[in-house]
Amino acid sequence: MPYPSTKDNNDTKRFLRISCFKFWTAWFIVTFATRTLTNLLGLPVARQVLIEGSSTIIISLLFKLALFGAVIGGVVGLGQSIVLSRWLPDARWWSLYTLAGWAIGLPLVISITQFGNIETTPLLFAGLIGGATGFSQWLYFRKELRYALWWIPVTMVSEGISRIAQLGIDPTGTEITSIMLGSVCVSIISASIITPLIFTINKSVVKYTLPDWYLLEKQSPKE
Repeated sequence: MPYPSTKDNNDTKRFLRISCFKFWTAWFIVTFATRTLTNLLGLPVARQVLIEGSSTIIISLLFKLALFGAVIGGVVGLGQSIVLSRWLPDARWWSLYTLAGWAIGLPLVISITQFGNIETTPLLFAGLIGGATGFSQWLYFRKELRYALWWIPVTMVSEGISRIAQLGIDPTGTEITSIMLGSVCVSIISASIITPLIFTINKSVVKYTLPDWYLLEKQSPKE
């Protein structure tokens, strides 16, 4: 099998640079849009659930919060899985793992803060929601990416910084500007970490880096 020419190597590098930029941009846009949308539409619902929860049993309240978290995680995960589907196999599972992480993490945060009379600090938010979501998503990444374990602390850090940014503008974290700023922080950090994970230490980099049309073009004889 002949070694690839310098031109082929340069074409491949150029293709990867363009792909990295497109992937980063797509991940940022999708994550920002879905996070902002779910927060803006979901916060009134969450407040109503908490108000009604004061007069209902704890199990019923936790179930509603888990369902609410599942909707957030499902929407965000679905959007991200579309971006991942070009580069990783079975990316549809990403949305389910993200759904599970939010469905576990959100009830934990709310139950501790509401029933334990503990303030919702960025550290608590990052540890519970970021930890639960990061661990759940790692279950998918560990099959495809080297050093996938780092995704857990990355998710925790991004959620913590997001919460700090939100509370810095609005102590309640519910204003549109604070929600958007929080979404920007999560989107930038996650996009900046997941892009090199996908394109530099992907276990399947040979199989999934170059699309079929590119490989076929290189293999077809020149007329």
